Amino acid sequence: MKMWLVAAAIVLAVSFPLCASSQTGFQVLHSFAGQTGNDGSEPQCTLVSDGSRLYGTTYYGGYFDYGTLFSLLPDGSDYRVLHHFGDQTDPVAGPSGVLVSDGSVLYGTASYGGSNYFGVVFSLQTDGTGYTELHDFAAYPGDGVRPQGGVSGDGTMLYGTTMWGGDYLFGGTVFAVDPNPSSASVLHSFPDFPEDGILPYAAPILASGVLYGTTAQGPEPVGTPVPPGADAGVLYSLQTDGSSYAILHTFGSQTDDGDGPFGGLLSDGTRIYGTTGYGGAAGYGTVFSLNPDGSDYAVLHSFALFTGDGVIPSAGLVSDATRLYGTATYGGAAGYYYGGTIFALNKDGSDYTILHDFSLQTDQGYSLFFTGLLLLDNTLYGMTNSGGDYDYGVIFSYTLPSPTPIPAPTPFRLVVDGKDYNGDGRDDTAVWRPASGRWIIDFGAPFTPEVLYFGRSGDVPASGDYDGDGVTDPAVFRPANGLWAAAGVTRFYFGGAGDIPVPADYSGDGFTDPGIFRPATGLWAVRGITRAYFGRLRDLPVPGDYAGTGTARISLFRPATGLWAVRGLTRFYYGVEGDYPVPADYSGDGLPAPAIFRSTTGLWAIRGVTRFYYGAGLGFPQPGDYSGTGTESPTVYRPVTGLWAVRGLTRIYWGGGDYVPVSW
Repeated sequence: MKMWLVAAAIVLAVSFPLCASSQTGFQVLHSFAGQTGNDGSEPQCTLVSDGSRLYGTTYYGGYFDYGTLFSLLPDGSDYRVLHHFGDQTDPVAGPSGVLVSDGSVLYGTASYGGSNYFGVVFSLQTDGTGYTELHDFAAYPGDGVRPQGGVSGDGTMLYGTTMWGGDYLFGGTVFAVDPNPSSASVLHSFPDFPEDGILPYAAPILASGVLYGTTAQGPEPVGTPVPPGADAGVLYSLQTDGSSYAILHTFGSQTDDGDGPFGGLLSDGTRIYGTTGYGGAAGYGTVFSLNPDGSDYAVLHSFALFTGDGVIPSAGLVSDATRLYGTATYGGAAGYYYGGTIFALNKDGSDYTILHDFSLQTDQGYSLFFTGLLLLDNTLYGMTNSGGDYDYGVIFSYTLPSPTPIPAPTPFRLVVDGKDYNGDGRDDTAVWRPASGRWIIDFGAPFTPEVLYFGRSGDVPASGDYDGDGVTDPAVFRPANGLWAAAGVTRFYFGGAGDIPVPADYSGDGFTDPGIFRPATGLWAVRGITRAYFGRLRDLPVPGDYAGTGTARISLFRPATGLWAVRGLTRFYYGVEGDYPVPADYSGDGLPAPAIFRSTTGLWAIRGVTRFYYGAGLGFPQPGDYSGTGTESPTVYRPVTGLWAVRGLTRIYWGGGDYVPVSW
């Protein structure tokens, strides 16, 4: 194994700044105290949030010095140790890597201990109760040994890696765990063939239904002398059932390539980004990117010692859709090898900037060994392994400069509850002209439009089945005074200025329930049923029956990060900045599938199902069951020409101009 964790500190009296630097916005939120006060010490993980609190682990500390799981508020207050590792019958030790939160339960890995002493996958309620060991690793041959990188999740399964074990003692594995009922399986054992990697560290990520990950070493060197770049690691992909394993890039295979990818990967839906601890032009690590098929690999930045730069990035990256942010384990302007940095750069590698240098003040922490960043509300959160008041590490925040305010988007995806305006079991295309309140509804081929006048300028269409007769009623919401009006059915007042109407059947009784989402505060209010705070400014509401219970759930899509959040059910990331959410029942199973439409390329990506291109340019996505088969079809409406294009079914021209599509 590489001796890449160097204990000695190298001091350089004179350093030469490599790039722009900024020290503003940094704050220490908590200094770990070790076993003093039963606190944790030496974290080796990335923080996670459930929307209200931050959660993480420490590798040591706590009652037994076997590590802790803790939580605190984003401002650093109300710090709590939720669990002390080592108090089990078969003590577990060394929690590290990435946690996953489903809003009420946390999932993670511990490197040692358990019934076989080879590590475990565990779960814990966010209030600290209900600690459960979901899987005890049983050692090679067969099972893995020493899970170090945490887990990733898709809302149903957990995925991770073990550094050793599998079919080959020093190979490692990719594994899957079903939390309920608890069961585990090995998806891939390294090395499966001579050119395969070994020593996977970070948990794989799930992007568009495919797992992507890295190994820190491999393939095994062959030849004498050892070929240049050998044993530098690989980047791989595989399906969630373990099939179709492929090596997308072998590190060290190009001039000034990276070497030793320890950190997790990041996907923005178009490219995959990551770091290597070594390699690059100066030998101290890289930031890289490549296409999901392995093509167009590029080194975006090479880290260099004695230049003011950080060195040895050992954690993954985060992004705000424009910039990449990460940590370097050591380095900095003062020349201390044990310092560390927070850095940022554009996705093309330009404008590399050191945001904070940990080599300047040790009371702010230092050494960011396997500790990445969490980006939440324009603030970066992270941890150091050492430094602070007791030299056991700190939790910190770094507030980024305020972005230029972006007006809240005017959604062309209107939330309507139903599209069958005549009750024939087939969705109907419909448009509305705000200036005159004119509705045109097409009841099917041949073109048979129904015209009515309902509503006025400033209203928002909010169609639904408000009388429970199985037929969608044309309806509008008037933000100016909170008026709801369904044609020929009802009128009432609910909500007001700035609210987005979110009509849906939230009670499961077959009637559309009026609801509003208030982006300014995150308020959801369903008339006569519930009020809840869920979401924030610029989130897009996507209510639907995601659990298959016949009842719509409060749900949102966050364009800035690709977050999908279904209240009380799941949270996951799918899509990138600029994508538009188009959940619909694309498979005919009665459940809306999370999906995105990317207008710049015409990409439709349906989570866990398929990806294809249809309707690039100025098209509004309008999926619906226009054939009456029970399956919704990808559809695009183009206002410039009035084109309606239903994939695999029909193309027809009507509407256009200043008409607003209200079929979805």
